[in-house]
Amino acid sequence: MPKRCLQAVALCLIFIGFNAYSQQVILAPLPTWITLHEPAISAQPKTSVGGYYYLLIEQQEHVRKQESFIHNAYKFITSEGIQEMADININFDPVYQKILFHKLVIHRDGKEINHLNKNAIRTIQREQDMDRFVYDGSLTAIINLKDIRVGDVVEYAYTLKGYNPIYDGHTSRNIYLNYSMPYEKGVKRLIAPAETKLYLKYKNDAPKAIEETANGNTTYTWISDQVPAHIEDSNIPTWYDSYQSIQVTDCADWGEVVTWSLEHFGLKQAELDALKKRVDEKWENNDDKTIRDIIRFVQDEIRYLGFESGLNSHKPHGPVKVFDQRFGDCKDKSLLLSTILRHKGISASPMLVNTNTRRYLSDVLPAINAFDHCVVEIELKGKKIYVDPTINNQGGSLNEIYFPNYAAGLVIKEGETTLTTLPTSPVGGIHEVDTFDVNFLEGTAAMVIRTSYKGSDADNQRGYFASNSFESIQKGYVNYYGNLYPEIKEAELLRINDDREKNIFIVEEKYHVPSFWKKSTDVEGQSYAEFYSLLIENLASISKSSQRTAPYRISYPSSFQHTMHVRLSSEWNIDAEEKDISSDAYKYRYEVSFVNHNLSIYHHYSTLSDHVPVSNVTKFVDDHQAIMKNLSYMIAFDTSATNSAGFNWTPIIVGFVSIGLALLLVRFLYFKYDPMPANGVTRGQPIGGWLILVAIGLSLTPLRLAYDLFNMPEFFDPESWSGLWRAGNWFLFSVFFVEYVYNIFYFFFSVLLIALFFNKRSSIPLLVSIFYGATFIFTLLDTLVAMNINDMYTSKEQSEFYKDLFRSFIAAAIWIPYFNVSERVKETFVERLEPTQGEDNTVTYTFRN
Repeated sequence: MPKRCLQAVALCLIFIGFNAYSQQVILAPLPTWITLHEPAISAQPKTSVGGYYYLLIEQQEHVRKQESFIHNAYKFITSEGIQEMADININFDPVYQKILFHKLVIHRDGKEINHLNKNAIRTIQREQDMDRFVYDGSLTAIINLKDIRVGDVVEYAYTLKGYNPIYDGHTSRNIYLNYSMPYEKGVKRLIAPAETKLYLKYKNDAPKAIEETANGNTTYTWISDQVPAHIEDSNIPTWYDSYQSIQVTDCADWGEVVTWSLEHFGLKQAELDALKKRVDEKWENNDDKTIRDIIRFVQDEIRYLGFESGLNSHKPHGPVKVFDQRFGDCKDKSLLLSTILRHKGISASPMLVNTNTRRYLSDVLPAINAFDHCVVEIELKGKKIYVDPTINNQGGSLNEIYFPNYAAGLVIKEGETTLTTLPTSPVGGIHEVDTFDVNFLEGTAAMVIRTSYKGSDADNQRGYFASNSFESIQKGYVNYYGNLYPEIKEAELLRINDDREKNIFIVEEKYHVPSFWKKSTDVEGQSYAEFYSLLIENLASISKSSQRTAPYRISYPSSFQHTMHVRLSSEWNIDAEEKDISSDAYKYRYEVSFVNHNLSIYHHYSTLSDHVPVSNVTKFVDDHQAIMKNLSYMIAFDTSATNSAGFNWTPIIVGFVSIGLALLLVRFLYFKYDPMPANGVTRGQPIGGWLILVAIGLSLTPLRLAYDLFNMPEFFDPESWSGLWRAGNWFLFSVFFVEYVYNIFYFFFSVLLIALFFNKRSSIPLLVSIFYGATFIFTLLDTLVAMNINDMYTSKEQSEFYKDLFRSFIAAAIWIPYFNVSERVKETFVERLEPTQGEDNTVTYTFRN
């Protein structure tokens, strides 16, 4: 069956499955308990709005009837508003909820157009938290409005009927009175049994409710008119909430929340017995190592995956089921871990936390909906250890396991009535050390980067390497530095060293930067190299606006150190620097030093709090702009020529002198060095045998040398000579000079050998021996010098050095003896020149017959 057909079948099955819940969506008249409010259809927004404007936001809830009534009306201002709001989406859980649609009309030109049609209501399952591996089973009822125009007002009303039975009749609500959008009129109404004691907490000057008691019910009503949009600042702490809201709960203290939780976290004996069998088969001991292995088993081998429909939104699945299926959500994993540990004689209990409210959890009223996460408290040898079983790839001993800064939690254990203050885990941190070896001769540099991750940072990095391919990680690392050095290339593959027991994760990188030195566009004749802290930039680059009404969120606890060592070959005029920038929320240290030709640049940034108060935001912005200015450090040297005109004649003069001397040597060897053949033969044999290989090699030598010189243009670049001269690096300058002269002589000498070889001259045996011997000696010296200049060469380049040395040694070892003992050589290279003086006293040379 074609792939498209399979997809169509799957979509049909999904559609059939979704519409099996169509009986959960019905049309019904308004509930009798509703006090309906009509929207002001002709109202116009008093402030600038987006593509639509809410005329009415009405939400009423009847606790005894387990019904929530929603009545909304909004007006389309622009076509963009139609694009965004022409579809009505209503989420519900089909396990315990139904949707009763009461009204759907379009107000246009003073008329009402009825759009309420059950056939137009579709249900789909979107699973909005699927990317977090959580499936709640909720459905979405969708109505696609037709023929919508700018100026239309959409008004609809429906009731969600049914409560999640997990709440056991408890009432816990958070009622918000303003939003990020303005609205004309708002009505919030809560009807609760009069016998139920409700506790209300008002935040951010929220108005008090109008309370009325009648017919055994107490009604709380909030009515708002022309409410402006409330826009929060960016980068606010998760616990910060500046919206007007009212928290409503029927729990008098945290002990009631514990009692409610114990009912759902409790286990029957049969469940405990079944789990005991599995545990005893897998772990025999209960020592520290076994406890650590159990924690890692739940963290690493029980994958995070939650099916949280209905009761399971708060009630964990049985530990045996989670153990066998090898997956579960936070409460599933926490109950499993605590149950296994209790079987091993270790005191352990699940604990509820709020990953957003954190240390401000104590500021909210006790409520069953005050938490969004579950972890474990372990009591071992008189010390409490806290573990988040949803974090995998953690390292460290039992006492060093990283635990997020949740700040406060509620232990699910008999007798608990108060929140537990949680410790802040020690700072882990990242320490990056970059070592640069700068090659002035070639204008290149080698980078060796060693980054150590500790604590939670090691956990994160371990997880990152475990969940991504090595190839994609390698490419990501190269691209990361490519913003600074576009031509950067990896010299070796990444290497990692993971000490999970100490929880230290080390990444080592090696790169080669072909064009490390850049020509300055501001100063003529100057080149510079930049050393930049990308690590600290990620922390120091912040929003520059200090006009805030909310605190600024920063990562806490954290510690980032970045040290750059630059190995230079001579003394530079570099001054030491120190700078400290700090406040109650962060601190930064900057140091520059230059000792024994080594430049060191040090940055250290750490946080002391999770936020910067509003009163300190201006200083925070100024400090981080100052930090940004320290991130780039440059060194430069003058590459202008040594004469007043700014041009360096050194390579030209040296080149011409070397060529002249080389030509004199060539002339002497061709015309003057003409020894007698060893065996007295005057007519040589044709070139053949092993000499064919020598002929090919000699013929290719000038071509290969010309190619190598073409790929080393620095020999002919005046700035290369000036740069070494101005840098005062006489050793490198001397090496550069000798190599330049040697290559010129080498080229002309190789051309001479070709002419002598094919003319079968008697001088070839000695000159070829000198050629191969000199090639090996110079290659050896060149390799030793290159290896001792610095450690900048990559392993690939080092390998090439050794290969060239090996080839030159083999060539010398073979051909030098061959040209001195071979009879074929003695019988081939016998030709000599005969000088003849003419009448005008000129001398010509011809081969002797």
